[in-house]
Amino acid sequence: MDQEDQAAQDEKRAKRKRKWQTVGRIFCLVCACLLLPVFVTAVWIGHLSWIGIVVGIVYLAPGILSPLAGWAGRKRLEGFLSWLSAGMTILLPLAITIAAFWPEDNTKPWRPYRFDAELAALEAERAVPDQENAALHCAGLFARLDVNDQPGSLRRTSEVRDRMHRSVWSRQEYPEASQWLDTYSWAVDQLVQAATTGTFRWPLQAYTYDQYTVPYKPLGRGIELLLMSANRDLGEGRIDEALTKYFCVTRIAHDLRQQMWPLDWRIAFRYEVDALRVMREALVRHDLSDRDIARIGQRLPSTEDPWPQDAQAFFRAEKLRYMNMLARLYEVNDEGEVRFASTITLSSDDWRHKVADPETGKWFRLYWRLNMPLDPKHLHVVADDYFARFNPLLEPGFRPFPDREQGMTWIDASRAMANFYRWFTEMAFFQWEYPDVRQRHATLVAQRRGTWLVLGLRRYRDERGAWPVSLDDVAAYVPAEAFLDPTNGDSFVYARDGDNFKLYSKGINRLDEGGRDRYVKKLGIAEDDIAIWPPYVREPSSPESDEEMLKQLAEIYGERYITRLQEDANIP
Repeated sequence: MDQEDQAAQDEKRAKRKRKWQTVGRIFCLVCACLLLPVFVTAVWIGHLSWIGIVVGIVYLAPGILSPLAGWAGRKRLEGFLSWLSAGMTILLPLAITIAAFWPEDNTKPWRPYRFDAELAALEAERAVPDQENAALHCAGLFARLDVNDQPGSLRRTSEVRDRMHRSVWSRQEYPEASQWLDTYSWAVDQLVQAATTGTFRWPLQAYTYDQYTVPYKPLGRGIELLLMSANRDLGEGRIDEALTKYFCVTRIAHDLRQQMWPLDWRIAFRYEVDALRVMREALVRHDLSDRDIARIGQRLPSTEDPWPQDAQAFFRAEKLRYMNMLARLYEVNDEGEVRFASTITLSSDDWRHKVADPETGKWFRLYWRLNMPLDPKHLHVVADDYFARFNPLLEPGFRPFPDREQGMTWIDASRAMANFYRWFTEMAFFQWEYPDVRQRHATLVAQRRGTWLVLGLRRYRDERGAWPVSLDDVAAYVPAEAFLDPTNGDSFVYARDGDNFKLYSKGINRLDEGGRDRYVKKLGIAEDDIAIWPPYVREPSSPESDEEMLKQLAEIYGERYITRLQEDANIP
């Protein structure tokens, strides 16, 4: 009887053991299978080094093969794989501990690795002689400009400032602002001289967190002064002076795009669009001579789309910026020795400015070995692989599409888990930049071609005494490509309206929305037409819409927030 009880107890223990073995096998297999898609995706997208691939295989293979061997009855193989899996689990904290206390040779000065040779080659290609560099000649001017100085009328309301900056005016309309503008005549004259005889060229910067070399605020104030002065000249009949200043703005915008960074392109687009807008007003509403109209035709930016050529230089510079961002994970000394960095530097100028403690940051060196090239020179291959996804943007016939909200995809999650720094760098500084730049560039070309069409319309009216019925009637006055809207591959919309006319692009959504560019909240749609003439003026917000907005804010932030907001803005 005792032997039977013992046998029964042994059988129960064996069943419990087999049960827990099965649970363990299932748990081990599920964990490995959950990590396997991440590992395979990371390998497929190239976010792991060969060390990371080997470590991943060594960690995942036992987790998958060990349960399968157990169910197949290969007990000895299952035991070996189980011990191997347990050993690899212990190896990770052991490696981290060794890395934390491993002595380092810090007697040599280490600095962030960077691709200085590539940057120097790029600088040499775009360099201009110092005597022809308008940026050097205007350095003192930009240092003297007070970007916060403005007359009382401009401080009290933005309406006056917008009118002076965007449209024609005269000193009789705004005498105080006109006197203030006269105090900056020296700056306007110097900018005109520099833009007429030279080229603005600032050094490139290869790091996002570095101080930019372009003096954006003083330059923006200089452009504002040029446009205000030109608009006043046009309003008071000084056509030659006005056109010269408009051409200076378009020239500075062209030079700023040669900086080849997305920020420079965005600012340059705005400068040129502002100048083209007022030149169209001059063509439609002002008494220009044939010489003035011919001069505009000679100096207007070309109707050809320069994107294919500009984009090549643009993406070359962006690849360099991308490589230098990833190169912050490496350090180099004066002897040319390279190692992984224990911390990430935020500035190349002050490389001692770190984001982590160098001692605890030693652990990062193990992490970077798993997912970064061991030799930073291989970042060229990484950059080529990453930027290959933007090749469609380089095609001349590419049409940008409206933005669509997109959540985090599986590939994005795999990138983040495989290499958080590279994923964050791509997402924050590169991934969303280029479709926007392509769209803005297409919009700028549409503005240029629209201005050429207005020039043709003016020539037609001067010869025939009235605006044409159809846009085709001006074909003899403008280049053929001016009729093609680069934002959608269609034609511009034109309609004669008595003594006036409407001309606009249907924008990237390819819908005719009457030349409006606004968000219609009630319909939940964004109208994106590009108004060429007349300029689109946004409708002032109605009291109802203001009350509705305040109600929505109150629901989110509470009534106390709305009360404080109204007190700060003196809203009744």
